[in-house]
Amino acid sequence: MAIKEFLDNSLFTDPRSARDLYGNALRKHLSFDQFETGTVFQAIVLTRPVFLADVAEGDDSLFGYATRDDGKLTKFSFKGRIINEDSPHEYLPNPCNARGTTAEEKAKIRRLVTLHTTFISSDDYTKSTNYLPQVGDIVNVRLEENVFSYDLQFGTFVSVKDNRTNVESDESDALDCESLKNAFRNISGASSTRRSSRGISRTGSYQSGAKSNQQAPISDDLIIDIINSTISAGGSKNYNDLFLDSQGDTAVGILHFTKSGLKKLYKEMDTEKYFGKSENEMVDSIKSYSGDEMKDSSWKQGMLSFLNSSESESVQNRAASRKFKEGLVTPINKGGWNTPREYAVGMFYLNSYPKCLHEMGAKYNWDAEQMLRAYCEGECSAVSPCRSRCNHINKSYPLTASSGGYVYKGC
Repeated sequence: MAIKEFLDNSLFTDPRSARDLYGNALRKHLSFDQFETGTVFQAIVLTRPVFLADVAEGDDSLFGYATRDDGKLTKFSFKGRIINEDSPHEYLPNPCNARGTTAEEKAKIRRLVTLHTTFISSDDYTKSTNYLPQVGDIVNVRLEENVFSYDLQFGTFVSVKDNRTNVESDESDALDCESLKNAFRNISGASSTRRSSRGISRTGSYQSGAKSNQQAPISDDLIIDIINSTISAGGSKNYNDLFLDSQGDTAVGILHFTKSGLKKLYKEMDTEKYFGKSENEMVDSIKSYSGDEMKDSSWKQGMLSFLNSSESESVQNRAASRKFKEGLVTPINKGGWNTPREYAVGMFYLNSYPKCLHEMGAKYNWDAEQMLRAYCEGECSAVSPCRSRCNHINKSYPLTASSGGYVYKGC
């Protein structure tokens, strides 16, 4: 490194000090810089970006939320691992190679990620013209030199080099961070039926990947499996999400609970513990907030504490199960729905716009495949078309050759 040293010649007035100066000169001359003063590296993204303007003082937001508004966005940060040859991160185990299934194993992976460098965007980011880096993407970053090597605490994000969002998962690939995404979706370690990238059910009585002609009773395990296999697949939704949705309303957790949807979440959580208010008080506050909960710093801090707690996932799972069990009563009774694929179709509507479920149900006589087509093609004006879940349903709950159902062809 080109770090200049200024020496006082009055210090070298005897043979001993002269020998010291000579030895130091040899060491300097023979020093070796394996990085050859380069400052731009390639790195793999280890965490989702967090926008600094949204992070209140004292927030533990490394694995937290991101603003989703369109237009100009503020600086963001994420954890990354240098992947160049002779990487300065070589001494750290690669978290992308870690495989964690228990809460303890996931906590170890999380701690390992925190040891890596935090990269901050160099300028304000415009979402309409720039791709926001995601976990597993390869990016160009810059490190600052220091006396010994580089500052590995903070660096600068320069640009996205390789968008790996749609790259098929391969456990033999050192750059495959799919397991890292899964570990952070389930940090609390609460029981669930989360699927791996290869479609294997981890827990629960229901085996994932049931075909459309296989019947299965509606159950808590099956509901959570459908959520993780379709609605939140690919990291589109996470248990610790907290952000403003496209309507400017506060959205929370794995289902992006918002406005009246927060009622079911409040009914399952200890509101006194996190907000200092009773369940009824929190439910009553929904109307007065009208989606502006994030503007209340005390509410925001309480919700962040909950989302980062060990009970967060199990509480959200109970709220989600209640929501969908209640919502699926009508299609089960009127349409005779009894397969995971049919339940998934109903859950899509219930998650996006419940009123449309009944409108499309009446229109198509509760034909689930016709309703899936209507949902994915945007026939319901309140539901955006081109949703990724329309692809995930055919991967996780595929049709059989004889079923003659709807297969999403994309937009």
